[in-house]
Amino acid sequence: MALPLVLAAFDPAALVAVLVQAALATLVAWLAALVLRSRPPVLSLVGAGLLGAGIGTFLGATVGGLGWPFTVAVAGTSLHVTWTFVGALLTLYVARVARTRRWR
Repeated sequence: MALPLVLAAFDPAALVAVLVQAALATLVAWLAALVLRSRPPVLSLVGAGLLGAGIGTFLGATVGGLGWPFTVAVAGTSLHVTWTFVGALLTLYVARVARTRRWR
């Protein structure tokens, strides 16, 4: 029985690269939570890190700061740690404001 085309083209190095980037983004979000003096759950940190990476990269491209230092390259993809930190700060701050605000 032949393997499906998706499984035949599976690249374990790409999976490891994605997991390493997610772990680094989560670590950066944890540092942002320390700055904000909040203690969100781990899954919230994972979400804030990954969403913060996207938001931060967008902000960095907008202001032209993607060449700034602290870029980690893993298996052909890069994670801008500075902009991930800024994006995670924004994400965690918006989550804090939305959680503490009473909607009537």
